[in-house]
Amino acid sequence: MPLVSPLLPHSAEADAATYDHCMQLARQEPAAAKKLADGWHERGGAHPAEHCAAVALIGLKQYAPAATRLEALAQDMLNSPMSLRADVLEQAGQAWLLAGDPGRAYAADGMALNLRPGDPGLLVDRAEAAGAARWYDKASPTSTRC
Repeated sequence: MPLVSPLLPHSAEADAATYDHCMQLARQEPAAAKKLADGWHERGGAHPAEHCAAVALIGLKQYAPAATRLEALAQDMLNSPMSLRADVLEQAGQAWLLAGDPGRAYAADGMALNLRPGDPGLLVDRAEAAGAARWYDKASPTSTRC
């Protein structure tokens, strides 16, 4: 398992390998992934470590904390490509739906659509959140009302 040493500068290759390993672990053993991600974050893992920790929380069925972390991560990723930030917000929306908070899901999907306007998947996700919130006037995937 490649880990970044606090004494050595980390390379993009090592970070990519750690991220891949952590994300695979998040799907198979979320508790172990959370521990790995937290340690990696302390050693400078930054956004990838935070993303893995949030995905691990979803695996642990801690949906609201995962969604909160994903939203914060998207806000911290100001220098990242907008499409990547939109992906993180889309995951936050999905986590909010799993947490039973369709209003927050709708808001997260709306923020993602601001970054990736017209994306069909995001439009459907936002419509699903609106329907779950019983905001039927906003449930059309093409609705521009927020």
